[in-house]
Amino acid sequence: MKQTIIITKNPSSFSPMEKTLLSEGFTVSWADSAASALKDLSQAESPVNLVIVGQDMDDMNPREFTENLARLSPMTNSAIESGMDHEKFHDEFEGLGVLMQLSSPVTSGQALELLEILKKIGGLLS
Repeated sequence: MKQTIIITKNPSSFSPMEKTLLSEGFTVSWADSAASALKDLSQAESPVNLVIVGQDMDDMNPREFTENLARLSPMTNSAIESGMDHEKFHDEFEGLGVLMQLSSPVTSGQALELLEILKKIGGLLS
């Protein structure tokens, strides 16, 4: 089973993403902080395939979180909701397993795009 953690204090803002992921066979769990997500990752019985980071995560900056994620679970991919300039975003997160920058609000179209990226990088959805 494919597992996702979405980090946000406002789950309803990720409803289109959740609906799309569930329709593709993912389980979706929620964390309201980076610390909670990292704890869930460290205690997961099976690998977490994807972590989605909401821009309302306030206990750790996204860069620090993705560095911790890469150390704890290097095969886990991520997507980050951010209003940062695209080029600056790329420079900030290059090499940390971040597949995609998500705009706000997150849309079902972005969810489909993220799923296509996952399919391209290695049979995760096969």
